[in-house]
Amino acid sequence: MDTLLFLAAASPVLLIAVLVIGWKMPALGLSVWGILFTAVLSVLVFHTSLTTILLGALDGIITTLPLLLTIFFGIILSVLLIGTGALARIVNGLAKGFRNPMHQVNGICFGIENFVAGAGIITEPIIAPTLKAAGLPGKDAAILASWGYAGIMSFTLAGVFVVILASVTGLDLQRLAVITAIISLMPTLVCGCFLPLVMEKKEMTKGHFFFNICTAFACGIMTLFFVFYVSSSTACMLAGLGVLGGIILISRSMPDFSAIRFADIAPFLILIVGLSLVNLYRPLRTIASEKLVFSLSIVPLHLVKIRPLMDAYTYLIMAILITIWGLKITRSQVAIMVKTAMPRVLRAITAMMIFGALGQVIAFTGYEVHSGTMVAAHNIPWVLASGLSKLSGKYYPVFAPLLGWTGTFLTGYGSLSVMIFGKLQVEIARFIHLSPEVLASAMMVGSGIGSVSSPFKVAMATSLVDAVGKEGEILRKMIPIGIALALITGIWSYALIHILS
Repeated sequence: MDTLLFLAAASPVLLIAVLVIGWKMPALGLSVWGILFTAVLSVLVFHTSLTTILLGALDGIITTLPLLLTIFFGIILSVLLIGTGALARIVNGLAKGFRNPMHQVNGICFGIENFVAGAGIITEPIIAPTLKAAGLPGKDAAILASWGYAGIMSFTLAGVFVVILASVTGLDLQRLAVITAIISLMPTLVCGCFLPLVMEKKEMTKGHFFFNICTAFACGIMTLFFVFYVSSSTACMLAGLGVLGGIILISRSMPDFSAIRFADIAPFLILIVGLSLVNLYRPLRTIASEKLVFSLSIVPLHLVKIRPLMDAYTYLIMAILITIWGLKITRSQVAIMVKTAMPRVLRAITAMMIFGALGQVIAFTGYEVHSGTMVAAHNIPWVLASGLSKLSGKYYPVFAPLLGWTGTFLTGYGSLSVMIFGKLQVEIARFIHLSPEVLASAMMVGSGIGSVSSPFKVAMATSLVDAVGKEGEILRKMIPIGIALALITGIWSYALIHILS
């Protein structure tokens, strides 16, 4: 019966995989089938009340709202920058600082992408259009929009994931950060190796295999260095800057800044300065994260907090206004560009909203609203984690990243995956007598890897590069690659346990 329950808990993942691989179903269809199947499964197998399911879905939508607003305004900003030629001018100007197109791709993915993600900015609305403007096909741009930060996602958003994990598990923050950075070396390096596999434009990658590996390895090593000697909150940003500067230095040429207008880069400056200040300047961060906070509880177990100054959508609105003013875009031009983009925007937002609801329905299975109690044996995340640990025994570290990958695959959120599975890693570590820091860190790194094959993330990126409807094709390629990345990371984590012991 335990085996059957474990298979039932894994069935939402299997369903989405079958719909993607067998039918190449777009993200909207995946989200609808996924939530309907999970709702029925929750009632019939995991004995969850319909009230809990409906409240969980509503909680997921509200929890997702800040990200949905970020995506919405991010798409609007990218539409304005593309429509006015601003993004093309930026890319063409930066291109002068790179020796060839593949150097440019690496500079965007491992350099700019990590700097932006480290500053707390959702990367897809910026990186996906930038990669397309650099000459990549829409599918390549959508895939690579999260590829560069997947290995070191734990240190994006000013290192918030490590803080969340330390808070959930009670483990030492600095030790967790260092071990996470060491584990992150492997998936970051493999991301460099796998670039030719994920890109459709194969001719661009020829002759650059060694350069790809060196770029990715440098990114991982610099992240570890900055975590150890500076702080986990700035490691991703500094590593991104280091990679970008290194590639330009190797190319022995400077970007053509004269081709870029100040109005072109003004919206990015607003985003980077605003989010960097609010994340790194402690007095402002205290106001944004503790004072100016709106709280709402749909499910008693979970308090949803809205922090307007901490979320990127506030700064995206500012960036949009600056773009309209700086580039002198008329109201009629804005209306035409927004109207053209709106159908794909709404389709993508709807899919992401449903995936957000799906994630919380899964998280709250087995929860009884009226009594406020959680039955662990009826909770899908608990069944997955405990079943995986029993099946794998002392080899569980190999599969810990896969568990994190599963959480992000289902929910779209690395943070939610960390919150769902983080505490369980400490309990499993005690049961199998292994390092809780390594297990928790490995699971968290796997959560980041999940970004490359998450239907949620893919839906976000495809909407920005005219690739809506191709989500199934992308996921068919990226699901096996994401699983392979997670397992390779797991093998490295298993070896690391023996090295540390």
